[in-house]
Amino acid sequence: MEGLGKCGTETVVPRLAGFLAGTDPVLAQESALALGALALRSVPIVEAADALRAGLTSADPELRWRAAYAVQRGKVSAVNIQLRQALKQKDALTLMFAARAAGPSR
Repeated sequence: MEGLGKCGTETVVPRLAGFLAGTDPVLAQESALALGALALRSVPIVEAADALRAGLTSADPELRWRAAYAVQRGKVSAVNIQLRQALKQKDALTLMFAARAAGPSR
């Protein structure tokens, strides 16, 4: 997953979105970070918006913060409602990345 994030192109976004929406929690978490790494390299990740929405509302706090990180890095605007829900979470990393994603730089 790390390699896809560091070296991948737009073509890997659907595959990462599939892992993010899948049932394996480790793959979901790692794919969210890979999407964030892609976005950091200016690769558009908007195609993963549905999977990121689900990640932001997941019961797993680790997945929530990683999805918020990817949304923040990718400036994915199609997840505003889920960002507001993420801002109500109690875990610090989810709050931090969701606040950054919802902030004025969007």
